[in-house]
Order: sequence, then structure tokens, then C-alpha cells
Amino acid sequence: MDKDIKRVIYIEKIDAAFRMVPVVAILGPRQTGKTTLVKMYFVRERGQDEGR
Repeated sequence: MDKDIKRVIYIEKIDAAFRMVPVVAILGPRQTGKTTLVKMYFVRERGQDEGR
């Protein structure tokens, strides 16, 4: 499966988790894209990149 497709799936899962609870933890080993995934999620939610 393509990396981008996997990220879209995970972003949808994060979105579903935020609909159930106000805080969501993203856990995993080092350098697996956790920060990138969260940045992608918030850029998508806000519709803009704040440069962070």
C-alpha cells in the first residue's frame, strides 16, 4: 500500500477518535512519521499551514 494512502487512512482514524474524545495520543517507534501525520491532520482541519 502506498504511504500516502496509509496516511489518509490514519488521518481518518484520528478524525474518528477526536469525535469520540477530546484528546488523542499518537504512539509509535521513533522516526515513523507521527509528527508528519499530526501536522497533516491539523493542516487538513484548519485548511492552512501555520509553519510549525
